[in-house]
Amino acid sequence: MRRGENGTRGRTKGLNPPREFPSALPPKPVSLPNNAMLTPLYNLAPRNRILRSIGRRIFATLRLPRHIVTLVRAWRLMFSALFTGKKIIIFHFGLPSHLQNVGNIPELLENDSRYLVIRSYEWATSTLNTIMNYRNTEKDTRATSLYNLGGIVVYHMFAHLSVVPICGKPNYYPFGAKKIHFFISMASLEGIYEKTLLNGFDYYYCAGRHHMNELPDWLRRNDQTTGTLIPGGYPKLDRQIRKAAETGKSLKSNPDRPHPRVIYAPTHVYSANEDTASLMVQGEDIIQTVLQEYSITFRPHPFSFVSNDAPVVHTIIGKHEKDPKFSVDTSANYSETYANSDVMITDLSGTAFTYAFAYEKPVVFIDRGGTGRGIQFDDRERIGRICQNISDLNGIIRDVMNDYDSIVASIREFRNNLVFNLGESDRYFVDHIQDILHNRIPDGWRVLGDQENGE
Repeated sequence: MRRGENGTRGRTKGLNPPREFPSALPPKPVSLPNNAMLTPLYNLAPRNRILRSIGRRIFATLRLPRHIVTLVRAWRLMFSALFTGKKIIIFHFGLPSHLQNVGNIPELLENDSRYLVIRSYEWATSTLNTIMNYRNTEKDTRATSLYNLGGIVVYHMFAHLSVVPICGKPNYYPFGAKKIHFFISMASLEGIYEKTLLNGFDYYYCAGRHHMNELPDWLRRNDQTTGTLIPGGYPKLDRQIRKAAETGKSLKSNPDRPHPRVIYAPTHVYSANEDTASLMVQGEDIIQTVLQEYSITFRPHPFSFVSNDAPVVHTIIGKHEKDPKFSVDTSANYSETYANSDVMITDLSGTAFTYAFAYEKPVVFIDRGGTGRGIQFDDRERIGRICQNISDLNGIIRDVMNDYDSIVASIREFRNNLVFNLGESDRYFVDHIQDILHNRIPDGWRVLGDQENGE
């Protein structure tokens, strides 16, 4: 393996391949970088697979005392809050990436003596612990952080408000608590969410005007007629804007860079986007085409390592890992990769808008001919360009770089008109949490259903 620019072997950043391979196994093991931290389970002999599986279950059992201690601490905090009149706010995270979707809100609320903040995580002993590179994400050891047994039990008891940047899991909703959904994508709903995954919430913290406009019809079509829409903003974007201000780089600020640095960030393929996602059908062609002229960083969606996308992902890595112009980023924190790139290639992934709005850099959208409504269909050229034929891709990248300044100006105008409370979405929620807890409706909020005043 070649040495990278920093003198270390290889250029795969944070690669942590999966231990399990649910389906669509590759016909033979693919080549992985030498610095891979784990051996993929599907590359092991059957006997070793069984031993590894038994070992994981023994390890999980040994951790039971930790869960009991956590549970006792949580109950102590809960009863203390009930006796002192504190409001109990639970943040439930299904994946490590969901931590970003609520920004600094938990920390801000913890500084207010009126609230007890509980964090509940799903992934501590699951396969996702390995897949999502958990060791590189936030590790919260406070007594208000609950994992598995402790989190699931206490999560259903006594909470006043549940903040959930995850959808489609009503069994996790606390009994009697108000439930508010924080969006996990800056994009519009169509082609991103399956039909009923947004059902069951009392409040929706809308990232931008598009969510406020689309949600009423979306919910009605999927058998939900109630809910309150809050013009809140997108904490994940605000967080990335702050990071971009600290580390942001671009071709314009790096005049010595002879060629643009491209990042390919395809979305995870699932039933809602099969007709528009690029990875399974065009991923290899995209990378091979770009490598003819440019350097490229491949950043798959984390779920692509544990889904039917995985054979394609590992085949691409194995085929191109020795190319000095090819690199892979599977780290938990992608801000450095985004900051050091000049243009992104993607399909209908919401990361296109986070990337463009936070780092003020153009996006090239791969268009497979799918149709739909929303900003990822109608407003793509406001933040970049559209590519319908892979053979035209490098030419489109050249056009983007030549028109860089005007595209950046368009990105800023679109972002500033679309996103609510830009840079202040965390504070907006904290300032209005009492309105949620006491059923007040401030100006600008929209109530659906019987209280909608004739709308």
